[in-house]
Amino acid sequence: YQRRVRAETGGPIQFELIGTGQQRLNFGAVRGLSKNRLQHFSMHSDDNIGRIECISFKMETRDKWMPEYLAAWSSYDHEKVYFYSQGKTYYSTDAKEGPSRGKICNITYTITTTTSTEKLAIDVAALRAELEKTKVELAWQSLHMAAAAACRGGAVGGGTGGWFNDVKIKENKKTCTEVCKKASRICVGEVSVDGFPGKATSYTENVGSFFNYGCNGGGPGKPYYEEVQAPAENILKYPRPQFGYGYCCCKRVK
Repeated sequence: YQRRVRAETGGPIQFELIGTGQQRLNFGAVRGLSKNRLQHFSMHSDDNIGRIECISFKMETRDKWMPEYLAAWSSYDHEKVYFYSQGKTYYSTDAKEGPSRGKICNITYTITTTTSTEKLAIDVAALRAELEKTKVELAWQSLHMAAAAACRGGAVGGGTGGWFNDVKIKENKKTCTEVCKKASRICVGEVSVDGFPGKATSYTENVGSFFNYGCNGGGPGKPYYEEVQAPAENILKYPRPQFGYGYCCCKRVK
């Protein structure tokens, strides 16, 4: 998958999968890699290289290519292994554009601990779960801040009053007028917002998207577009199984 400016390529690229113990499997040539699209390629082999640890590739075209991420899996191990392009590098047979070969490996993070004299042990699994929970909560808070900013920017006349107004979850199959009224508020709009992960590297790159809706309709009436019903971990998935989450902009009644 690639989404950066001029990241796509139409020329052939040779891929090789590297598994446990540096076992290698020649995947062959792949062509026609498009931007902003998830594309799937498969091949058959009787070789089992174990867990896939790295992907190497060799450009056979001057048409430069920049991968965002690659995912690989096998029929004997259905767990997907993701490989992210850390260097944000273009690849090409033209040395002026970039290197012709690349290798991306799955990063393993290791925590080494020693037990104290009181025999207190660190539960690494619990620590990882807590870190993941914190990451998810921060991602949701970032989306909430974006929704609040969108509501503020969309307020007619710039907003009035010496008090905080509310951002409520757009409840599936209910209008924002109904949602705000239930909280003794007045609806001033509905927004659907989303932001893309990673740092921008171009002034023409799209880093987020939004929709502005009216109070009496708008947003899609599907459960997975609603934050309350969506799985918490969906906020970290990219590409997401849906675009944006709906929020109601509710003005406080004096």
